[in-house]
Amino acid sequence: MLTTLALVGVLVFGQTEVRVLRPDGRAAAAAKVTCQVGLARFALSADFERWSALQRLEAESDAGGAAHFAVEPGARLTVFARQGNLAGWVESVAEDGAGTPLALTLQPTGELDGKLSSRRSLRGYTLRASAARGGETRNLELGSDEEWTLSDLPSGEIELELRYGNWLALRKSATVVAGKKTKVPVLKVGEEFLLGPDPLVDAQKIRLIGADKKPVAGRKMAWSAPHMDGWMPSDEEGEIALVGGGVMIGPPPFVLRLGSLGIDQEERFLGKLVGVKSGTALVEVGPRLEPLLVKVTRGEKALARFQLFAVSGGEEPRVWYGKLEGDAFRVLVPPGELRLVVGTADGKLHEEKLVKPAGEFAYEVRLTGE
Repeated sequence: MLTTLALVGVLVFGQTEVRVLRPDGRAAAAAKVTCQVGLARFALSADFERWSALQRLEAESDAGGAAHFAVEPGARLTVFARQGNLAGWVESVAEDGAGTPLALTLQPTGELDGKLSSRRSLRGYTLRASAARGGETRNLELGSDEEWTLSDLPSGEIELELRYGNWLALRKSATVVAGKKTKVPVLKVGEEFLLGPDPLVDAQKIRLIGADKKPVAGRKMAWSAPHMDGWMPSDEEGEIALVGGGVMIGPPPFVLRLGSLGIDQEERFLGKLVGVKSGTALVEVGPRLEPLLVKVTRGEKALARFQLFAVSGGEEPRVWYGKLEGDAFRVLVPPGELRLVVGTADGKLHEEKLVKPAGEFAYEVRLTGE
């Protein structure tokens, strides 16, 4: 889970009690309970669309069905629980003080059946089912049979993703009915992967060039096979061997990670694919990635807890994230127009745009309301 967590100042926590009940109203003892704080849906690009929380807490219910979580008042809570073939989830807002226990009633799990339609072999693909807004995830390894079954799923909406290693081929949703089997319409798998701005190329090597078309030597760049990443520095001719070089991650095609130029080095750049010719991917070293320092405040006070992502690009957006340094969030981004997306403990999203100049730049996001 790509969650960016910032802790600034002192947080005051209260105890939230969740009472887990079986369908007949009896207490559900020894249920596995997960509480996600500030959970929000970030749909930022084709390859970045997911639920992300500030914090994920786990507990087990006691003999009375109670589980306790220390969270700040006003935080949005998404709580999922499972006991055997019973599961359920509920959302609420943490109260100030002891408050009334949050009731979560378990329901019988259900089943999804379906079929995949594809021109390519599905051997090596994985069907991933995410339930309760990321509260529980199930993976099904596919073989030569295009029919599939996912059983023991929590009732409600399920997000289905078809993946080939780390490459996303398909994303759909379905609904599980408690205690029943549901048939899913045929999932048609296309020829393309949902890779966002990073291109998939049939290439044996990379050649890095500058704006002057001259080779760029000694610059690292990463590339990806479905199940593994590799990165190497370019030689004196600006070339990086993807096959037969120092990193063996399988045959092409590969995904070129264009935001990685300079990975593990002092300077980072954004690359641009110029083209592929005779098995060589020509990549131009583009603008330098430089620090954007972001503070998030509300009522002139630093926000205690938040998520933050920066999005660049137009038709092919690229998502950037970094880490907290002191009281500001530091992320390396290219100059130009950016969209900042901030998630807070109440589960709300705040967006605003800015134009980042070249060089290090400090920015403050000022939130309104309580």
